[in-house]
Amino acid sequence: MKRLRFLLFALVLVLSACGTSTTSERQPTPTNAPEVKASSPANTSAEATTGRVAFMGPYAQSFQVFVMNADGSGLRLVSDGETESLFPSLSPDGRYVAYTAVVGNNNLDIVRYDLETEERTLLTSGPDIDSQPVYSPDGTRIAFVSNRDGRLGLFIMDANGQNVRRLIDLEGETINPLGNWSPDGRRLVFADTQRDGTQTIRVVDVETGEVTTLVERNGVDTAPTFSPDGTRILFFSDRDGGMDVYVMDTDGQNVQRLTQDGDSIYPVWHPEGDGFLFTRVDHERFVIFWRGLDETTATPIPNVEGVVTSWVTASEPLADIGFEQKPRVSEALLRDAPAKGNPDAPVTIVALSDYQCPFCKEFAETTLPELNTLIEEGKIRLVWLDLPLDNLHPNARAAAQAAHCARAQGGDDAYWAMHDALFAEQATWGNAPDPLPTFAKLAQQAGLDGKALRDCVVAETYAETVEAGVQEAKRLNVTSTPTFLIGDTVISGAQPLDVFYEVIGEALGEDLRPTYTVNADIVANAPAKGDPDAPITVVEFSDYQCPFCERFYQETLPQLQPLIDEGKVRLVYVDFPLEQIHPQARMAARAAHCAREQGGDEAYWAMHDLLFDNQQAWGVANPVPVFAELALQAGLDPKALQACLESTRYDETVTSGLREGLRLGVSGTPTFFIGGERLVGAQPVSAFFSIFERLLGEPLAAPTPTLDEAALAAFPAKGDPNAPITVVEFSDYQCPFCERFYQETLPQLEPLIDAGEVRFVYVDFPLTNIHPQAFDAAQAAHCAREQGGDAAYWSMHNALFEAQAEWSTNNALDVFAALAAQQWLDGEALRTCVAEGRYAALVEQGLQLGMQLQVSGTPTFFVEGERLVGAQPFSAFEAVFARVRGE
Repeated sequence: MKRLRFLLFALVLVLSACGTSTTSERQPTPTNAPEVKASSPANTSAEATTGRVAFMGPYAQSFQVFVMNADGSGLRLVSDGETESLFPSLSPDGRYVAYTAVVGNNNLDIVRYDLETEERTLLTSGPDIDSQPVYSPDGTRIAFVSNRDGRLGLFIMDANGQNVRRLIDLEGETINPLGNWSPDGRRLVFADTQRDGTQTIRVVDVETGEVTTLVERNGVDTAPTFSPDGTRILFFSDRDGGMDVYVMDTDGQNVQRLTQDGDSIYPVWHPEGDGFLFTRVDHERFVIFWRGLDETTATPIPNVEGVVTSWVTASEPLADIGFEQKPRVSEALLRDAPAKGNPDAPVTIVALSDYQCPFCKEFAETTLPELNTLIEEGKIRLVWLDLPLDNLHPNARAAAQAAHCARAQGGDDAYWAMHDALFAEQATWGNAPDPLPTFAKLAQQAGLDGKALRDCVVAETYAETVEAGVQEAKRLNVTSTPTFLIGDTVISGAQPLDVFYEVIGEALGEDLRPTYTVNADIVANAPAKGDPDAPITVVEFSDYQCPFCERFYQETLPQLQPLIDEGKVRLVYVDFPLEQIHPQARMAARAAHCAREQGGDEAYWAMHDLLFDNQQAWGVANPVPVFAELALQAGLDPKALQACLESTRYDETVTSGLREGLRLGVSGTPTFFIGGERLVGAQPVSAFFSIFERLLGEPLAAPTPTLDEAALAAFPAKGDPNAPITVVEFSDYQCPFCERFYQETLPQLEPLIDAGEVRFVYVDFPLTNIHPQAFDAAQAAHCAREQGGDAAYWSMHNALFEAQAEWSTNNALDVFAALAAQQWLDGEALRTCVAEGRYAALVEQGLQLGMQLQVSGTPTFFVEGERLVGAQPFSAFEAVFARVRGE
């Protein structure tokens, strides 16, 4: 049986991919949007302040259910402890909230919450999907959507969960917003997607089951809701391009557009029918607005964020209890945790981190050094809380304790020294059977007592301190690392420095981005490519032996090359050899200048490319013979280049670049200066395009993604290696949309794979912030491959998707072992393989590859230079295949 999975509210319609979470960035309001009033209760329209509202909204890293007064006061969290909680419906008297929750074995069930007694009752329970409860006007019944008996349909039950009956079958296989009851309780309005993709809005008679179609079109028409007098229906639609709110008569006639901004979803009527609440999607924020039906202005509801799904009258307003949707870190924990910076700094950054997490390492080594200036200036304070992800990083908890043991010996200075050392040596202790010797050695190097620190870790002296951070993260609903809390803003992941500058700058009321000017003589004399009069100059400070510089050369530079060729960008290369870790980098830089001496900039760039392409070959004690061979490959005189190297005449040129970099604060490579801004590290091409677009004042076409075949070689594939078309899927075994692709589209691709026309590659991209078992599931598939090759891999791949609901729990390893045994593999050996993290590095390699390609949701596909996002139908792949074939 194909298992239907749940889709998050608006993403049901707009996206069909599991997505990663980043910070929310506010975008400018479109010029054709209605006027938006300032966000304060004082100017909220009087009509909007009455009644009680239920909504679903972000709560740290998940969506939960809230109730408030219509003006935003009296806010309280309704859901409690569920992974996700969605689609709340208030009873007509405003006392009860029924909502959908992910509970138990990753099932979707309906929960009822009593606002007076705070009692919680599970109304439905089982392996099926029970979703989107809607109270009847008299409060005695609840309608909902379910796939009971393997068929998607509308159901009705008593308000206590009894007497469940199927009302009608739904024609499609996508769960759409249910809508609501007519005021007389005789009809339900709902949206449905047909098997051919056609969207409909329909009304069903709850007694006879007779269905009437009001709207049918190719596009989005959804979330319909009857007006309180039963004469009109609100809904949102993409009829005019973007998503906007519309109203129509109950026969589907007289459709009128009410909003004009293109990002408006989920309208809900005021109980008196003279206006509505709706959500405007502002990048990744869900801003709730009130608008009178005959007004042209919309007013945001202050201090809340989400999607309203229910609004009723109430005899008494909810009292304010001091709850905030943006949870605050415990003051006691903030006071006792290790920190750097002035305790009275106006901005506090709370970092929840894991010493074994590669993304936390990236933040600590790339972004934190840049933030240290603001810390030293007293503008920000950084507080560090531990969140070791034990299921992924078995040594992280011990490492966190080691840092606290260091603090016990030498205070915060010792803590931060150990913090830096742990990240620097992460590869040494990360997967070691016994990390304690490394911890002791790092302590000694920091001037501490290594044996005392080791004994401290063994005694688990600070186990409770670390666990306090874990429990606080649980309370705050934080499930992935690194996560940063800055006031009301949550930043997830190792985001670029500009993201932090934007959030901190907004809190301080100033633009924090410094302006950098590279010495004009350095730029004039350095090798460059591109038009000297190009409007944008990129100055790269780089090191030929640096692996991150090599990554920029291999992955990002090819995507910038079209802009260089078009005359929009000029690239200048300045040497910044880090000789203490790359002993041959200076000589390699001189070799490139010696090549330039023979053949100008063209010869320089040829040597530049060869040096990066052969980085491993010349990283030896005597690289000169390799440099001579590379010169020959570049069509140069190898003896002349060797003589040039022996003369050291370009040594001062290299040193001048190093001095300039130090003056500008360069501390690592590659570092780029673009129009006064600085970028640090092997940034994705999107980081460059963001700056380019600001400087040019115009949008730029996204570059065609490129995939390195060598990077793909480690991942499983099926089909002829020489097939003319390769499909690369970035996927997550716990993602419902990936499961849908597996069930619906992949079987249609199989004949092309079997015929040698298509090669299919599977790359892991587990979104652990929303799918905590996905990482281990990816490892389980690779552990199966270890036992039985590609055939065993694909067998396990299929089993994981077929049994997705069964292993999406805390006992996932038991299910993996059982699935392996069903494939005639050694289940216990597979369990051990996953527990040891034997393929963790390979799974993280897939994550890194996806991030470089700006993959942000799953499934994402790359087909010969084209990108497809989401559980696309077979027809979408056929269209790409036809273009590739030139048809």
